[in-house]
Amino acid sequence: MKMPVKAAAFAALLMSLCVGSAQARNDAYFLPIQDALKANKAQLGAAIRLYYADQQHPVVEATLKQGQVANMKARAPGYKYYGESIAKTDKESIEKDDKEGCNQAMQTALNHLQDQAYRMGGNAVINIESYYGKKAFRSVDKFECHSGSSGSGVVLRGDIVKLKQ
Repeated sequence: MKMPVKAAAFAALLMSLCVGSAQARNDAYFLPIQDALKANKAQLGAAIRLYYADQQHPVVEATLKQGQVANMKARAPGYKYYGESIAKTDKESIEKDDKEGCNQAMQTALNHLQDQAYRMGGNAVINIESYYGKKAFRSVDKFECHSGSSGSGVVLRGDIVKLKQ
């Protein structure tokens, strides 16, 4: 069964329009680490210390694992779904929920790194950096987070070490 050329061209045009509208939202945020810790009433263990980017730390006695990755996702409680579309449409409200989700994902990622250090016998995670899309973002006071319609995600990478006491 052959389709007339005009009908085939029209079908191709319709398909290309559908593909463009189906792309997911992927908003990048660079947020303060301290706000993430305060916002979620951080429950980080004091036994495993965290050092971001090039922060000074005691002498490393042993490196237990280089490049440990924590890839965590979170959804802010404000997200409400009806079918596949978000009920919230105003930009300020969505951005507020994104940041809340980012803070939750950051907290979870830090907890994961600490848990891994504890399991390996370490007492610190050093050189912590954002590692979203396998691209490093190093900062002592900010982290990178990406948010979309399904929630927010943070990827951290750091070295698990035993520091001299």
